[in-house]
Amino acid sequence: MPLKVCSLYSGSSGNSTLIAGENTKILIDCGVSAKAEELALFNVGVRPESIKGIFITHEHSDHIKGVGIMSRKYNIPIYANEKTWEAMESKIGDVSLSCRRYIKSGSETYIDDLCIGSFRTSHDATEPVSYTVTKGSKKVSIVTDTGYISGSIFDAVLGSQLILLESNYDPKMLSECIYPSSLKQRIAGNKGHLSNEVCADTILRLIDSNIKYILLSHLSKESNTPEVAFHTVKSKLEENSVYIGSDVMVDMTYRDKSTHVYSLV
Repeated sequence: MPLKVCSLYSGSSGNSTLIAGENTKILIDCGVSAKAEELALFNVGVRPESIKGIFITHEHSDHIKGVGIMSRKYNIPIYANEKTWEAMESKIGDVSLSCRRYIKSGSETYIDDLCIGSFRTSHDATEPVSYTVTKGSKKVSIVTDTGYISGSIFDAVLGSQLILLESNYDPKMLSECIYPSSLKQRIAGNKGHLSNEVCADTILRLIDSNIKYILLSHLSKESNTPEVAFHTVKSKLEENSVYIGSDVMVDMTYRDKSTHVYSLV
């Protein structure tokens, strides 16, 4: 049976990814309102009460905004490491003990036919992580909200058929945008986000692995556009004789709508 993936929302205004095996559906983050989350799930034919867990990467609001309400309304367990729980607890409201799940960074969690592995990222949060999801020989990874791709991050996602990979900003647009200089430095720093160029470099490093799909993710509204991100990645790949469509598929994610559902078979 396939492993299915859909980016419901991606960007600084909110992030949430649906991953589904044969019997199990989970969310990675829930950074939009519960109403928006419900609508996105309904639009792809998923009932919110069928979600068996929400895995949190870190405590920033664009990753946790709706998680408390979704958990209370549908009795969905929330999975996060201890430091992230401490940092987000006051922001998400009361969560029943039965829905509090503590995981260790670097550990694996099994829910029915899915194995969810966490790995540390480099971001300005208390203990940020991201996740791989494996079902049999199929593997999906999410790599966003990290200032650089460490060796451990690269090793964690190696072998994935599909990766949601951060392509957050264009350096020139970042330097010229309205952000204060301190925020620009934070975004471009080792605990910030990945640029379009670093995203392309990472794809080139992955190209000889099992990768089939790259979804450009977490684009900045102020210092990037989908057109700029895609053009930068496409140009850099072609400079290295890697071609979108024949060597790898590169698609976009969106801040205000879902992608189609990708099915790894």
